[in-house]
Amino acid sequence: MTETNDNKELNLKLVATTLIWVNSGTEDMPLWRCTGGKEYIISLFNYEPTLAEIGKVVDERRHLIENHYKEYHETLSGWQLYLADSMTHNEFLQYNVSQAIDFPATDLTEIDAKEEMKSIIGE
Repeated sequence: MTETNDNKELNLKLVATTLIWVNSGTEDMPLWRCTGGKEYIISLFNYEPTLAEIGKVVDERRHLIENHYKEYHETLSGWQLYLADSMTHNEFLQYNVSQAIDFPATDLTEIDAKEEMKSIIGE
């Protein structure tokens, strides 16, 4: 008997993980250290994406998740695919420790900038 791979019900979320770096040194002698990180849901798929598709999405959304300021940097450290209804790694750890998810992954899949664009282009 052979199994068929029917992905009609496959719903996945692509989660990008970042590291937050702060300068604990001085401006003349910087000493950057990691102080934490965040998770961002950057795409939803109803099929299993290829590595090339994942790479394209990560590159397209990178400007939404990476920040570089004088006092801190937030850099992309990796990505994971999860079933859409499951908890992310950090959410799972939070829930196991406190039975609550205080810092869920930020969903960047539904950014609506229509109002902002109207004010920029003058409609």
